[in-house]
Amino acid sequence: MIAKTIGEHGAAIKALNQLLHQFPHLPASTVRVSTLITPAGIGPGIEVTPASLTDFEVWREALNVEPEAVEWSSELLSVHARFAGADVTVHATAKAVTW
Repeated sequence: MIAKTIGEHGAAIKALNQLLHQFPHLPASTVRVSTLITPAGIGPGIEVTPASLTDFEVWREALNVEPEAVEWSSELLSVHARFAGADVTVHATAKAVTW
């Protein structure tokens, strides 16, 4: 379902708040609450784009995603997870910028 109101993003916003409190050590990244296309379907969720592959790994571990579940597509790494009732997708490029 494509969200038409901010209220329809409520579960994703609550999950993002829980990530903040449960994992305050997570690296700062570009984080968006938006409509995601995941293996489970289309719906509201959280999209995270870390600045480096090291940061990608920290996010993957926090979301409890096994290394074998990382998807490779050309130079793009992706993981999909459910956290606190919301879909979360983390993307990084093999040429990620390190700040």
